[in-house]
Amino acid sequence: QGIKAAIAQASTISIANGTTTLDRLVLNLGGGTATVTGKVGQALDINAVLARVPMSLANSFSPGLDAAGSISGTVKVTGAPASPAIAFNIDAAGVQTSQTRSAGVSAVSVA
Repeated sequence: QGIKAAIAQASTISIANGTTTLDRLVLNLGGGTATVTGKVGQALDINAVLARVPMSLANSFSPGLDAAGSISGTVKVTGAPASPAIAFNIDAAGVQTSQTRSAGVSAVSVA
């Protein structure tokens, strides 16, 4: 969908006994980063830390959205792969879309 992601630094990904383990996989995402650590197998135990990930990445999925701003925070995924539990704590800064701009709403930040 036109989203560029790159591995930012050396990390370890290991597979053993049906479980994949990620040891500090750091991805550059449009100027922000996502750092992912955890295990995927019969159970999920994944932690991600987002830092200044641009909302504009959503524009690839929704033409005309024209999203701006960024998100930072944490995401934890646990449970079975067929029914994961997701907990998150996200801060948003300078969020705008074409719809909010047309309505005259200024950029929104939520912490």
